[in-house]
Amino acid sequence: MSLLVASSVVIGVILVFQKKDAAAPVDPFPAELPMVPWDFAGGFQDGVGLFSIYGPLQIESEGGPFGVRAAGADMMVRRLQRFVKNKRVKALVVRINSPGGSVGASQELYEALREIRRSGVPVVASFGDLAASGGYYISCAADSIVANPGTVTGSIGVIVGSIDLSRLLKRWDIGFNIIKSKEHKDILAYWREMTPREREMLQKTVDRIYRQFVGAVSAGRGLSVRQVESLADGSILSGEEALAAGLVDRVGTLQDAIALAGQMAGLKDPPHVIQERPTPVDLFSMLVAGTFHRQGGMLEGPMAGPLPVSYLYDPSGGALSSAQFARLLAALASRELP
Repeated sequence: MSLLVASSVVIGVILVFQKKDAAAPVDPFPAELPMVPWDFAGGFQDGVGLFSIYGPLQIESEGGPFGVRAAGADMMVRRLQRFVKNKRVKALVVRINSPGGSVGASQELYEALREIRRSGVPVVASFGDLAASGGYYISCAADSIVANPGTVTGSIGVIVGSIDLSRLLKRWDIGFNIIKSKEHKDILAYWREMTPREREMLQKTVDRIYRQFVGAVSAGRGLSVRQVESLADGSILSGEEALAAGLVDRVGTLQDAIALAGQMAGLKDPPHVIQERPTPVDLFSMLVAGTFHRQGGMLEGPMAGPLPVSYLYDPSGGALSSAQFARLLAALASRELP
C-alpha cells in the first residue's frame, strides 16, 4: 500500500512539473529541458557544472524508493546531455566514485564525455574513494584527471566469470533437461563445467575487449600502448601512484578539480558551481526500476544476469555474498532451482 501511495505522489509531481497537454504523449526525455542549479540564488551565473557518477555501472538503472544501487548508463547519458545544454555550464566536472561495471555502460559514458569535449566544454574528472576499472575508463575521456592521494584507481583490465555448481548439483542428484540450438549456447551455465574450447573462446573475447580498454587509456592519457600494457595487469594504484605512472594529472580534492575547470573555462576564482539534479521523470524511472526489475528467480548475480564481461574492480573475486549463499542452500534443499 505504501508503494502505491508513493507512486501516486510521484506521478502527481510529474504531471505538475511537466505541464504537458493532456492529449499529447509525455516525452520522458524531452529534447529541451531548462536546468536549474541547486543554489537558486546564483542561477543566472556562468559556472562549472558538477555531475556525479556513483556506484557500479550497467546499462539499466537499478534502484528503488531509497536510492539507486547501480548507475544506468542509458539514463545517465541522457541526463548528462540535458545538463550540458544549459548555456551557463562553461566547464564540466565529473565526480566519479565507481568500481566500474559492464563494458557497454562504461563505453557509452566514455563516448558521451568525449562528445562534450568536442563541443568545446572543458571536462575534468574528479576521483572520490574509488575510480577503478570501468570507473577509470570513463575518466580517460576528460581533459584532466584529479585524484585524492588515497583514491583507489587503476585495475585496468577485463573480467568474465560464472559459478560452477555442477559438482554440488550432482551430489544433490539434481539434473537439467536442456534443449539448445548449438553447442555453446549455455557457455556460462552454472549446471555444467566449462569445456577447454569454451575457455579458449572466452579468452579471445576478453583479449579483444582488453585491447579496446588499453587503446582508450593510451589515447586519453597520451601514453604509448606498451606503457599502458605495463600498467594494465589489473593491479590497483593509489592516487599518488597513479600520478607517478601518468594515469592522472594531479593529486587534489573535488574543490581543486572545480577550480581547475574554472580556470580552463576562464571563469573567476572561485567559480560558481551548477549542480545537476534529476527531473521528476528520472526519479520515477528509478522507482519503477527498483520495483519491477527482473528478479532472476531465487538466485542473483552472475548466474541470473547477461554475459558478465566487465570492466570491474571486485575485491571479492565475484564470490557469493552470505545472503546469496543462504538462498542457494534454500533452493537446493527445496529443489527449486530453474
